Amino acid sequence: MSNLRIRVSTLPSYFDCPRRAIARTFRRLIEDEGYKLNPLITGVAPVLGTAIHAGTGHILENKKNTGVPANMADGEEVAILNFRDGIKEGVEWDATTPRQNDGEKQIRIINTAYYKQVQPKIMPVALEIPMKANLGDGFILSGHADILTAIAVRDTKTGTRVSDYQSQIGGYSLLAKSNGQPKKYGYMDFLPRVPLNKPYPGAREIVYDLKIGELTAHNITMRMKLEVQNFIQTKEAWRIPANPLSMLCSKKYCPAHGTEFCELCRKKGN
Repeated sequence: MSNLRIRVSTLPSYFDCPRRAIARTFRRLIEDEGYKLNPLITGVAPVLGTAIHAGTGHILENKKNTGVPANMADGEEVAILNFRDGIKEGVEWDATTPRQNDGEKQIRIINTAYYKQVQPKIMPVALEIPMKANLGDGFILSGHADILTAIAVRDTKTGTRVSDYQSQIGGYSLLAKSNGQPKKYGYMDFLPRVPLNKPYPGAREIVYDLKIGELTAHNITMRMKLEVQNFIQTKEAWRIPANPLSMLCSKKYCPAHGTEFCELCRKKGN
Protein backbone atom coordinates (compact mmCIF):
# COMPACT_ATOMS: atom_id res chain seq x y z
CA MET A 1 0.00 0.00 0.00
CA SER A 2 1.32 3.44 -0.91
CA ASN A 3 0.51 7.14 -0.52
CA LEU A 4 -0.45 6.81 3.14
CA ARG A 5 -0.53 10.46 4.06
CA ILE A 6 0.10 11.77 7.59
CA ARG A 7 -1.03 15.38 7.80
CA VAL A 8 1.00 17.72 9.99
CA SER A 9 -2.21 19.29 11.31
CA THR A 10 -3.15 15.98 13.00
CA LEU A 11 0.08 15.66 14.99
CA PRO A 12 -0.94 17.78 18.06
CA SER A 13 -3.96 15.56 18.77
CA TYR A 14 -1.99 12.30 18.68
CA PHE A 15 -0.85 12.14 22.31
CA ASP A 16 -4.34 13.02 23.57
CA CYS A 17 -5.77 10.00 21.73
CA PRO A 18 -3.79 8.12 19.06
CA ARG A 19 -6.84 6.22 17.83
CA ARG A 20 -8.82 9.42 17.28
CA ALA A 21 -5.91 11.01 15.39
CA ILE A 22 -5.47 7.94 13.20
CA ALA A 23 -9.22 7.54 12.60
CA ARG A 24 -9.36 11.11 11.33
CA THR A 25 -6.22 10.77 9.22
CA PHE A 26 -6.74 7.31 7.73
CA ARG A 27 -10.53 7.17 7.54
CA ARG A 28 -10.67 5.59 4.09
CA LEU A 29 -8.12 2.91 5.01
CA ILE A 30 -10.07 2.00 8.15
CA GLU A 31 -13.41 1.88 6.35
CA ASP A 32 -11.90 -0.24 3.57
CA GLU A 33 -11.13 -2.82 6.25
CA GLY A 34 -14.82 -3.07 7.14
CA TYR A 35 -15.10 -0.65 10.04
CA LYS A 36 -17.88 1.93 9.98
CA LEU A 37 -16.94 5.37 11.29
CA ASN A 38 -19.22 8.24 12.25
CA PRO A 39 -19.53 11.39 10.17
CA LEU A 40 -17.97 14.33 11.98
CA ILE A 41 -20.14 17.20 13.14
CA THR A 42 -19.17 20.57 11.67
CA GLY A 43 -18.67 22.98 14.54
CA VAL A 44 -18.50 26.75 14.27
CA ALA A 45 -14.92 26.88 15.63
CA PRO A 46 -13.13 25.38 12.58
CA VAL A 47 -15.40 27.26 10.17
CA LEU A 48 -14.58 30.57 11.83
CA GLY A 49 -10.90 29.62 11.97
CA THR A 50 -10.88 28.88 8.24
CA ALA A 51 -12.52 32.23 7.57
CA ILE A 52 -9.88 34.06 9.60
CA HIS A 53 -7.17 32.26 7.61
CA ALA A 54 -8.79 33.38 4.37
CA GLY A 55 -8.84 37.01 5.50
CA THR A 56 -5.33 37.11 6.90
CA GLY A 57 -4.05 35.22 3.88
CA HIS A 58 -5.52 37.88 1.60
CA ILE A 59 -3.83 40.61 3.65
CA LEU A 60 -0.43 38.89 3.55
CA GLU A 61 -0.63 37.81 -0.10
CA ASN A 62 -0.68 41.44 -1.12
CA LYS A 63 2.21 42.16 1.25
CA LYS A 64 4.22 39.29 -0.24
CA ASN A 65 3.64 40.55 -3.77
CA THR A 66 3.93 44.31 -3.26
CA GLY A 67 5.49 44.86 0.16
CA VAL A 68 2.27 46.47 1.38
CA PRO A 69 -0.58 44.60 3.14
CA ALA A 70 -4.03 44.61 1.62
CA ASN A 71 -6.52 46.99 3.16
CA MET A 72 -7.83 45.79 6.54
CA ALA A 73 -11.45 46.11 5.37
CA ASP A 74 -10.71 43.93 2.34
CA GLY A 75 -9.31 41.18 4.55
CA GLU A 76 -12.39 41.44 6.75
CA GLU A 77 -14.71 41.12 3.75
CA VAL A 78 -12.87 38.05 2.47
CA ALA A 79 -13.12 36.43 5.90
CA ILE A 80 -16.83 37.14 6.34
CA LEU A 81 -17.72 35.89 2.86
CA ASN A 82 -15.73 32.71 3.56
CA PHE A 83 -17.58 32.31 6.88
CA ARG A 84 -20.98 32.70 5.26
CA ASP A 85 -20.08 30.12 2.66
CA GLY A 86 -18.83 27.74 5.37
CA ILE A 87 -22.08 27.76 7.34
CA LYS A 88 -24.40 27.31 4.33
CA GLU A 89 -24.83 23.58 4.89
CA GLY A 90 -25.38 23.99 8.61
CA VAL A 91 -23.07 24.26 11.58
CA GLU A 92 -23.15 23.48 15.29
CA TRP A 93 -23.03 26.78 17.17
CA ASP A 94 -21.51 26.99 20.66
CA ALA A 95 -21.67 29.20 23.74
CA THR A 96 -18.88 31.47 22.49
CA THR A 97 -20.37 31.89 19.01
CA PRO A 98 -24.10 31.15 19.34
CA ARG A 99 -25.27 32.64 16.03
CA GLN A 100 -24.09 34.00 12.68
CA ASN A 101 -24.17 37.64 13.70
CA ASP A 102 -21.88 36.91 16.67
CA GLY A 103 -19.46 35.07 14.39
CA GLU A 104 -19.24 37.96 11.94
CA LYS A 105 -18.63 40.47 14.73
CA GLN A 106 -15.92 38.21 16.18
CA ILE A 107 -14.30 37.98 12.75
CA ARG A 108 -14.13 41.78 12.55
CA ILE A 109 -12.53 41.98 16.00
CA ILE A 110 -10.01 39.20 15.29
CA ASN A 111 -9.15 40.55 11.83
CA THR A 112 -8.47 44.00 13.33
CA ALA A 113 -6.22 42.50 16.00
CA TYR A 114 -4.30 40.54 13.39
CA TYR A 115 -3.89 43.54 11.12
CA LYS A 116 -2.65 45.86 13.87
CA GLN A 117 -0.67 43.48 16.06
CA VAL A 118 0.55 40.58 13.91
CA GLN A 119 0.99 41.42 10.24
CA PRO A 120 3.40 44.37 10.82
CA LYS A 121 5.92 41.80 12.15
CA ILE A 122 5.69 39.52 9.11
CA MET A 123 7.27 39.66 5.66
CA PRO A 124 6.11 36.42 4.02
CA VAL A 125 8.00 34.63 1.27
CA ALA A 126 5.38 31.86 0.92
CA LEU A 127 1.79 31.33 2.04
CA GLU A 128 -0.08 28.03 2.33
CA ILE A 129 2.26 26.20 -0.02
CA PRO A 130 1.78 22.41 -0.13
CA MET A 131 4.84 20.50 1.08
CA LYS A 132 5.55 16.82 1.54
CA ALA A 133 8.33 14.50 2.65
CA ASN A 134 8.81 10.79 2.01
CA LEU A 135 8.69 8.76 5.24
CA GLY A 136 9.38 5.44 3.52
CA ASP A 137 7.22 2.31 3.19
CA GLY A 138 4.56 4.23 1.26
CA PHE A 139 4.04 6.89 3.95
CA ILE A 140 4.16 10.64 3.25
CA LEU A 141 4.22 13.57 5.65
CA SER A 142 2.31 16.51 4.17
CA GLY A 143 1.05 19.92 5.14
CA HIS A 144 0.44 23.55 4.26
CA ALA A 145 2.32 25.92 6.52
CA ASP A 146 0.35 29.14 6.98
CA ILE A 147 3.37 31.39 6.55
CA LEU A 148 7.02 30.96 5.70
CA THR A 149 9.34 33.92 6.11
CA ALA A 150 13.02 33.95 5.18
CA ILE A 151 13.96 32.60 8.63
CA ALA A 152 10.78 31.32 10.30
CA VAL A 153 7.76 29.08 10.06
CA ARG A 154 4.64 30.76 11.39
CA ASP A 155 1.15 29.45 12.08
CA THR A 156 -2.09 31.24 12.95
CA LYS A 157 -4.66 29.78 15.35
CA THR A 158 -8.02 30.87 16.69
CA GLY A 159 -9.74 29.27 19.66
CA THR A 160 -11.22 29.66 23.09
CA ARG A 161 -8.00 28.52 24.77
CA VAL A 162 -4.34 28.08 23.88
CA SER A 163 -3.22 24.53 23.08
CA ASP A 164 0.25 23.11 22.53
CA TYR A 165 1.13 23.09 18.83
CA GLN A 166 4.83 22.31 19.25
CA SER A 167 4.58 19.18 17.10
CA GLN A 168 2.69 20.98 14.32
CA ILE A 169 5.22 23.81 14.13
CA GLY A 170 7.99 21.18 14.22
CA GLY A 171 6.30 19.22 11.45
CA TYR A 172 6.13 22.28 9.22
CA SER A 173 9.78 22.96 9.96
CA LEU A 174 10.70 19.40 8.94
CA LEU A 175 8.76 19.84 5.70
CA ALA A 176 10.42 23.18 4.97
CA LYS A 177 13.82 21.61 5.60
CA SER A 178 12.99 18.63 3.37
CA ASN A 179 12.01 21.05 0.62
CA GLY A 180 15.26 23.05 0.81
CA GLN A 181 13.95 25.89 2.98
CA PRO A 182 15.33 25.33 6.52
CA LYS A 183 14.13 27.78 9.17
CA LYS A 184 15.60 29.01 12.45
CA TYR A 185 12.48 30.04 14.35
CA GLY A 186 8.92 28.86 14.93
CA TYR A 187 5.95 30.99 15.98
CA MET A 188 2.25 30.66 16.55
CA ASP A 189 0.04 33.73 16.51
CA PHE A 190 -2.94 32.95 18.73
CA LEU A 191 -6.09 34.98 18.13
CA PRO A 192 -8.63 34.25 20.90
CA ARG A 193 -12.29 33.67 20.07
CA VAL A 194 -14.15 35.19 23.00
CA PRO A 195 -17.82 36.01 23.71
CA LEU A 196 -18.86 39.46 22.55
CA ASN A 197 -19.73 40.53 26.11
CA LYS A 198 -16.09 40.19 27.17
CA PRO A 199 -13.18 42.54 26.33
CA TYR A 200 -10.90 41.27 23.61
CA PRO A 201 -7.46 40.38 25.04
CA GLY A 202 -5.59 40.85 21.77
CA ALA A 203 -3.27 38.59 19.82
CA ARG A 204 -0.61 36.50 21.53
CA GLU A 205 2.69 35.42 19.99
CA ILE A 206 4.00 32.02 21.14
CA VAL A 207 7.62 31.10 20.38
CA TYR A 208 8.58 27.44 19.87
CA ASP A 209 11.96 25.75 20.01
CA LEU A 210 12.24 24.24 16.52
CA LYS A 211 14.67 21.53 17.61
CA ILE A 212 12.22 20.23 20.21
CA GLY A 213 9.32 20.65 17.81
CA GLU A 214 11.04 18.70 15.06
CA LEU A 215 11.97 15.86 17.45
CA THR A 216 8.39 15.73 18.73
CA ALA A 217 6.94 15.71 15.22
CA HIS A 218 9.37 12.98 14.12
CA ASN A 219 8.49 10.85 17.16
CA ILE A 220 4.75 11.12 16.50
CA THR A 221 5.00 10.37 12.78
CA MET A 222 7.10 7.28 13.45
CA ARG A 223 4.60 6.05 16.05
CA MET A 224 1.66 6.68 13.71
CA LYS A 225 3.43 4.89 10.91
CA LEU A 226 4.15 1.83 13.07
CA GLU A 227 0.62 1.67 14.44
CA VAL A 228 -0.95 1.94 11.01
CA GLN A 229 1.37 -0.77 9.70
CA ASN A 230 0.33 -3.03 12.59
CA PHE A 231 -3.33 -2.33 11.84
CA ILE A 232 -2.87 -3.11 8.13
CA GLN A 233 -1.26 -6.43 9.01
CA THR A 234 -3.76 -7.53 11.66
CA LYS A 235 -6.97 -5.52 10.94
CA GLU A 236 -7.21 -5.14 14.73
CA ALA A 237 -8.18 -1.72 16.08
CA TRP A 238 -6.68 -2.37 19.52
CA ARG A 239 -3.22 -2.22 17.93
CA ILE A 240 -3.73 1.56 18.06
CA PRO A 241 -3.82 3.02 21.61
CA ALA A 242 -6.97 4.87 22.68
CA ASN A 243 -7.67 7.30 25.52
CA PRO A 244 -11.29 7.15 26.74
CA LEU A 245 -10.41 9.74 29.42
CA SER A 246 -9.74 12.39 26.78
CA MET A 247 -11.88 15.53 27.09
CA LEU A 248 -12.58 15.13 23.37
CA CYS A 249 -13.86 11.54 23.67
CA SER A 250 -17.23 12.11 21.98
CA LYS A 251 -18.93 11.83 18.60
CA LYS A 252 -18.47 15.56 18.13
CA TYR A 253 -14.70 15.18 17.82
CA CYS A 254 -13.99 11.51 17.07
CA PRO A 255 -15.30 9.46 14.12
CA ALA A 256 -14.47 6.24 16.00
CA HIS A 257 -16.48 7.08 19.12
CA GLY A 258 -19.05 4.39 19.90
CA THR A 259 -18.12 2.26 16.87
CA GLU A 260 -16.51 -1.17 16.60
CA PHE A 261 -13.25 0.61 15.88
CA CYS A 262 -13.27 1.84 19.49
CA GLU A 263 -14.66 -0.85 21.79
CA LEU A 264 -13.56 1.17 24.84
CA CYS A 265 -16.24 3.75 24.13
CA ARG A 266 -18.84 1.07 23.38
CA LYS A 267 -18.16 -0.55 26.77
CA LYS A 268 -18.57 2.81 28.48
CA GLY A 269 -22.06 2.94 27.04
CA ASN A 270 -21.41 6.30 25.39
